[in-house]
Amino acid sequence: MRRKLLHEWDEKKARLSAVMLLLYPDENDRIMTVLTLKQNGIGIHSGQISLPGGKFEPEDMTLDQTALRETEEEIGVHPYEITLIGQLSSLVIPRSGFIVYPFVGYCTARPQFKIQDSEVARLYEVDLFNLLHHSNKNSFLFTEEHGETFTIPSYLLDNRHLWGATAMIMSEVEHILRKEGLLTD
Repeated sequence: MRRKLLHEWDEKKARLSAVMLLLYPDENDRIMTVLTLKQNGIGIHSGQISLPGGKFEPEDMTLDQTALRETEEEIGVHPYEITLIGQLSSLVIPRSGFIVYPFVGYCTARPQFKIQDSEVARLYEVDLFNLLHHSNKNSFLFTEEHGETFTIPSYLLDNRHLWGATAMIMSEVEHILRKEGLLTD
């Protein structure tokens, strides 16, 4: 299905967006990250687990500013609290017409979160290494509107599937951590 959508993809019509993989230590020095559960009824990604982020706006000078702005809007973490430490591979989401640019940011302590209720139904604070552990890798059957069914790779989080672009981003993080010897099973 993804190959078919990518084949039909029109890059000229692409909309830009950015997300933030925000890392911070907890009281036990574990590396934590934050994910959000999108409110139902707010578009194609409603009800899904995702990273804080959204579309590039005219007032954003750069895509990293988009990620920082959206992180503040969705979960209340001010940009001055975040040190940008890198960027992951961009990816195309043909179904929604976006190219997503993931950024990695770090806070020296747990931020004081304040979720935007109109967009975020729930905030998940998760141990990054636990989330990426092989025991949390899974898949599920996804049925398109027209009835075609696909097996979708995912990570399990609180008995929910983290899938799609967010799972692809987390998979890249997992690959990097394994390559560096920081994640072993």
